[in-house]
Amino acid sequence: MTGGGGRTAASVALLAGDLAGTDTDADGARLAFLAETTDSLASPFDEVSTLDQIARLAVPRLADWCAVHLVDASDGRLTRRVARHADPELDARISDLLEPFPIDPESDTAVGHALRDRRPQLLVEVGDETKQTVVPDRVQQEMYNQLGWSSVLVIPFVIRGRTLGIINLVLGPSGRRYSEEDVSFASAFGRRCALALDNARLFREAQELVERSDQALALLDTLVTQAPIGLGFIDTELRYVQVNDFLAAINGLPPSEHLGRTVAEVLPHLADEVVPSLQSVLDTGRPIVDVAISGTDPTGSGVRHLLASYYAVVGATNETHGVGIVVQDITRRTRADLELQARARQQEAVAALGQRALLTHGVDDVLADAARTAAAALALEFSTILELAGAGPVLRVRAVHGWEGTQLGVEFPLGPNSQAGYTLEHGGPTLVEDLNTETRFAVHPST
Repeated sequence: MTGGGGRTAASVALLAGDLAGTDTDADGARLAFLAETTDSLASPFDEVSTLDQIARLAVPRLADWCAVHLVDASDGRLTRRVARHADPELDARISDLLEPFPIDPESDTAVGHALRDRRPQLLVEVGDETKQTVVPDRVQQEMYNQLGWSSVLVIPFVIRGRTLGIINLVLGPSGRRYSEEDVSFASAFGRRCALALDNARLFREAQELVERSDQALALLDTLVTQAPIGLGFIDTELRYVQVNDFLAAINGLPPSEHLGRTVAEVLPHLADEVVPSLQSVLDTGRPIVDVAISGTDPTGSGVRHLLASYYAVVGATNETHGVGIVVQDITRRTRADLELQARARQQEAVAALGQRALLTHGVDDVLADAARTAAAALALEFSTILELAGAGPVLRVRAVHGWEGTQLGVEFPLGPNSQAGYTLEHGGPTLVEDLNTETRFAVHPST
């Protein structure tokens, strides 16, 4: 449902304010915007914050106003979840203006076609005749005229074969017009939005599953501890209750040296910057996302740049138990896009593993699945899960992936002569760079 031809003399490219200069400048600005989108949508794990961030990214740089609609998985209905206008006065009224006019996903409109065909729909120029055809209802026409609509681009949110919803990008008051060359760029923006929304749903589903199963809670707790992003939880007195290894490494202290201590005690150089945000989340219950933090790397190798998000952890009785912390290291911005995409896949694998664990009755099956998932998510050829067992005690092989000839149930003496024993004794990860030259312990494929 593409209307009109190419770009007219009055057309203005997306991100017009950033694209003065050559085509190379325009391409660079668009790539920078997509990288910003990836960074901005990486931290919020709740759907509401993600939707709000999508609208803020879209307006005014991609559109004069926008509306995001999500598909209800239970009945297929389309529900508007967020709307934003570049004009502050209209922005305050846009939700009320749109409220009386729900969109039928089966309708013969740009939105309907975008949902069914899973392809962008472009109306380059929305003239009077087109307006009457697209929106025959005069009251609804008047509402759209108040908001301004001269050019429309509808982008579906599609991921893993599912359409999550659409974003309706509209130009009017600014005088800009969309063209065919804008479609691929806006589609790239839509793919990143779809990934962020999918991750938010996976995270929410994982939380709901955890609340229904103590066993799943223990498993997910272990997975979170090993997650490749910084995760932590502080109580209402701003004392650390839990941190994973990644967050501990960012802070430059072992996990054990965090527990029971306040944030100000662990991070005195960042207390003035971090503590007010944490207290605000406790006081208001509202999340704070994408807080940029810069400081000296604990290893002394230079400045480290981080993105931190904080959210209230609320129990079944709506009582706030503390604040959840999510921290990402974005120091290598030139590689941020690829790293964040890989991280999203790992988070999806973790959430999926947690869900499968709840549906699996046998512990052996859960552990085997965890070994496979760890290898796939971290791009490893081999993985092994060892159990501390027996009166000895000994290390027993419980699950393997990729090893040839390794038998489940094989036991190894616990001590510093194996990699696993050495790791347990030293209380931290152990890296073997070269199996042939390793001298700290005897290297065995499973240990």
